[in-house]
Amino acid sequence: MATYKTATKQLLDNYACISTLEPSEIALGESITVSGLAAPFTGTFTVLALPQYQFEGVDGETGEFLYNTNVAVPNQLLYACTGTAVEFVADYSGVVTYTQVCTWITATDIEDWIGIGTATAGDTTFLTICAAASNSFCYRRRQEVGYFDSLTTVPSQDVKLALDDLTATLTAVSGLQVVNDPRNLVPPCVFIDAPSFDAWNYNIVKLMFPVKIITLGPANLDAQRSLLNIMSKVLTANIAVTDGRPTSTLIGGVEYPSYEVTANVQAQTA
Repeated sequence: MATYKTATKQLLDNYACISTLEPSEIALGESITVSGLAAPFTGTFTVLALPQYQFEGVDGETGEFLYNTNVAVPNQLLYACTGTAVEFVADYSGVVTYTQVCTWITATDIEDWIGIGTATAGDTTFLTICAAASNSFCYRRRQEVGYFDSLTTVPSQDVKLALDDLTATLTAVSGLQVVNDPRNLVPPCVFIDAPSFDAWNYNIVKLMFPVKIITLGPANLDAQRSLLNIMSKVLTANIAVTDGRPTSTLIGGVEYPSYEVTANVQAQTA
């Protein structure tokens, strides 16, 4: 869940157009909840447009939205809202809440992939975190490049397979929490960053994931041994690692010793 403070509001021709103080991850067609503003701006709405310029109403003949292209207004959200016209005005009292829970893969998917017969309570908690992080990361990355996917149905089995495979394998061989969102980095952990890819056709994709293995402590011999021990497990597992290098990762103003590798996964659907 993410929340954003409002900056401006207006209502013309039964459409509200509000802006937020900072850029958001909200995409066209997504659901938002607005609170704190005077009625009728509050409630749960579907985002119909993300205007870059000041809203001027609706064309009476075509129904298209009209904008003043001489006045840029960043971070706007436009949605249907019936009420008396409100001219463009600053209003910092509102809050926009954006809640997206993606469930493409589950802890059970990872558990089955790893081959755990009966998971302990600790295993289940850990795998649930891994699944949530993986889902959140992949959904957000696809959203950033223009895909509008269902939150409950994985867009294709190749996406599910690649995500299951890499997350489960790294969880099993490293014994560490596998994280896909940099905001959730808590060393020691494994961080899977956004992949680049090569596509041969519509159903065969090779994904190249940058992976960082992050450990605790200063960059001394103990840290190096810890990283090399985990790296040896990764290299002997069924992961196509093509290269690797020692590095450091900055988290909360603190540098942690780490190893960065490139892990290749080929995903294919029938």
